Amino acid sequence: MVKGRRGFTLIELLVGGAVALVVLAVAFAAFARTTVMHRRQVELAEMKRSAALVLGQLGTELRQAGLGCPRHARADGPAELFPPTFLVAEEHQLGFLADLPRRDSNFNGYSQLADDQTTGLPANGIALLNELNGGCDISSAPAHCSSSEESLLFGSGLGIDDCASEPTSPTCPWGLNRYQGNEYLIVANAKGRWVERRIQPSLYAEVPGGRRTLVLEQAPPPDFLFGANRGFVSTPDRVYYGLQDGQVRRNQCWGSLFSSPGGPFELGCPDLYASNATGWEALTTHVAANGLRFTYWSANGTLLPVPVTDPTDLRGIRRVDIELELERPLPDGEVLRYSASLSVSLRQ
Repeated sequence: MVKGRRGFTLIELLVGGAVALVVLAVAFAAFARTTVMHRRQVELAEMKRSAALVLGQLGTELRQAGLGCPRHARADGPAELFPPTFLVAEEHQLGFLADLPRRDSNFNGYSQLADDQTTGLPANGIALLNELNGGCDISSAPAHCSSSEESLLFGSGLGIDDCASEPTSPTCPWGLNRYQGNEYLIVANAKGRWVERRIQPSLYAEVPGGRRTLVLEQAPPPDFLFGANRGFVSTPDRVYYGLQDGQVRRNQCWGSLFSSPGGPFELGCPDLYASNATGWEALTTHVAANGLRFTYWSANGTLLPVPVTDPTDLRGIRRVDIELELERPLPDGEVLRYSASLSVSLRQ
């Protein structure tokens, strides 16, 4: 005779259900903690990446501050000094001059002048050195100075024409879109005196003697370029970084440094002229209130009070410390924060 099977009692069911609920609650809590930790790790990694990108770009460009800026007085018109490298030096915003590549260029506009600025050149012609070749003149140097053989960017094995045989070759100083017709150029001589000139629409020309030259709308003053010359040409840009509405924003503009020929300096960076500016671009979001801070130091290690407005102090800035703080809210209400900093010593 088989005895009947006894089922679970109500108490056993209640106890089993309670145990299952406890196990599920523990598992859910562990899952929630894991999810939150994963979210924290993802957000933190993204914040670190954003901070590294912003500080990396800012630091790289800031180290070029002053590139292409002459040190002495203008050679025609009022003999004013070139503007200070720093245009704005505030706690949450800075602006500086530097010859940087533009969005429509592959290279910056800085080139050395050739030693010989007279042989076969018209009065409005400027002879430049070949791309990164030191003393290689355009089309008039010895054969061993061929830019297709000597260039640090374009070796002979790449099949790229030399500037002497192909005037549009990237081995030419005006190659890589570094200059464009009708744009403004700073020309500085060996003494640091300078003029601003506009390039003709034709950009360059071949002149008697086989040399090629950058062609200006107006010649520099008489005897401005003299003897063995180590002056330069450049296209200084105005570069701004600032904090606004929780974003680190950047703007870069170019064009004439003057409001009118011979007029006062015009160093703003207007948003409206898209052909001459990038416009304000957000590099990162979720920046804490006052989360982008700049401090400025002189050559003797003196901390300069902000904003720095005195022209002498602006010219004397030799180091910039940058602090960036990002924050992001998590679903549980916690605010995740990440701080990074950078110190940049300047060449100016």
